Amino acid sequence: LADAEIRGILNLSAPIQIYVPNGVTVPTWHGRDITLSDLATHTSALPNVPDDFFRYQNIFDPIETQAESTFRGYEEISADDVYTWLSTLTLERGPGESWEYSNAGTAIAGDIVARTQNKSFSELVDERILRPLGMNSTAAGWKTDLLERSAAGYRGYAPDNDEGMIIRYNEFWSPTAGIISDADDMAVYLALQLGFIDTPDGLLNAVNKSHEPRTVRSTDGVKLWQSLFWDTFETEDNPWTHLKAGETNRFMADIAFVRDKGIGVVVFSNTAYF
Repeated sequence: LADAEIRGILNLSAPIQIYVPNGVTVPTWHGRDITLSDLATHTSALPNVPDDFFRYQNIFDPIETQAESTFRGYEEISADDVYTWLSTLTLERGPGESWEYSNAGTAIAGDIVARTQNKSFSELVDERILRPLGMNSTAAGWKTDLLERSAAGYRGYAPDNDEGMIIRYNEFWSPTAGIISDADDMAVYLALQLGFIDTPDGLLNAVNKSHEPRTVRSTDGVKLWQSLFWDTFETEDNPWTHLKAGETNRFMADIAFVRDKGIGVVVFSNTAYF
């Protein structure tokens, strides 16, 4: 998103209505539109996922299996399904008013940034980030060779900690948790976030823009901001710290760094806990 705005392709302050497919009506709240910045700061007032995700649950399954089954929506529910849902959605509060994590908003943001450049999301990630950085073990979506190399993922939320089912996120939902990587590649990505490296077309400028705090998320104890999808906070001992955590039914991951101190960490786990 930051890269696209720097290159004049889109405007983060613009209503997403101008970027979604023809025929889609984005809900508003008393004249307040949902913007791209709202999506990227989880203040869009959109729910986490459409209710259709819960149709994959079997009430006769154990609760942990019911929870895992909702992940099938990331395979089965298409962009058209989501935009139809969006067109019929009634907001319960105004965009920009409060923070609520939304995978639907994340996916729509990813779809828009790709759609405005006439590419798929996976193609765009590959072109703008992965190939320039030489991240050859990373992809938006399960490529066959990466799936073959993948560790087994386990359900730490199930009594037997058994292996979880493989969910192959479709193109639309890839921005939410469908990007696959390894530790070596993520070390390169971390180096980019710390400003140690750049790409020939100046991707570091977009990285810097993505770090900028945009909205206050919480003031309880440590002041927590939301940047462009980054969680951002400061303490007495550290200047700005940025982090992003993620979890599926089989894996957990986290990246965190203090840019001003030149330090960071990436953590992977092949057990999920919800």
